[in-house]
Amino acid sequence: MLNLLSNAIMYTHENGTIKVNITSDIENVNISINDSGIGIPSDKLDIIFDRFGEENNLLIRMCEGSDIGLSLVKSIA
Repeated sequence: MLNLLSNAIMYTHENGTIKVNITSDIENVNISINDSGIGIPSDKLDIIFDRFGEENNLLIRMCEGSDIGLSLVKSIA
């Protein structure tokens, strides 16, 4: 959760919105995060869970990070 929220905060502009929705039933808890940030280009969706699968060129990146967060979260989950 921290990684997903951190990414939403990092890539959403100052006056943007971040919405967290949590629902559950007997067997599942569903958590979704929706933000008004820059989003992920459709041609990069297949690499977002790859270790070091960065979306932007390192020299022009808006925010710094290690680019292993989603890969680590996926391996834990």
